[in-house]
Amino acid sequence: MGNYIVQLLLKFPAVLIALTFRPFAESLCAYLMGDKSQKHSGRLSISPRVHLDAVGFILLFLVGFGWSKPVYINDREFKNRRLGLALYFVSGTIMNVLVAVIVIWIQKLLVFMGINFNELYVVLDYVVAVNLSLGAFCLLPIPPLAGYYFLLQILPLKMSMELRKLERYSLIIIMLLMFTNLASYVIKPIYTVLVMIVNLLT
Repeated sequence: MGNYIVQLLLKFPAVLIALTFRPFAESLCAYLMGDKSQKHSGRLSISPRVHLDAVGFILLFLVGFGWSKPVYINDREFKNRRLGLALYFVSGTIMNVLVAVIVIWIQKLLVFMGINFNELYVVLDYVVAVNLSLGAFCLLPIPPLAGYYFLLQILPLKMSMELRKLERYSLIIIMLLMFTNLASYVIKPIYTVLVMIVNLLT
């Protein structure tokens, strides 16, 4: 029990970082695409206070499935609406990957400097794993996840309309992913690709 609590404490910074930087990236992307409401709403910040959702944080912390406060956008202000939306829906995962890359660089620097602090390396490993897991999960092409809405923007209009039929089954699909082992099989290929990208960048 004591070891489990220690592991949760070591995982805490990873969950905090993942659920803060992901919505920050989405807000920044929307702002750069032309939605100035992000500045007025205070979401252009890396303060956890403006991004964290209590329930989503606790669930990601304890069971590996969670979320931040939603980022509300005004896509009518986007300079290029379809491109802007595509970038917006993938921006969170891009940030998850960048965080993982930076953390691995930090680890390599610590090793080079001869710093031997095992708990610190465990925390950094958690940051990498949680960010890549969250990034992979959100890329799943099912509603209401970002990967689904990203596909809607890049597919031809006729195919997008057909894909939208999935939305009526979104709750059932999410429940199946949450309460069966199906999620691990579906997420694993995406997670593997993200790991390959991180390895290339580091």
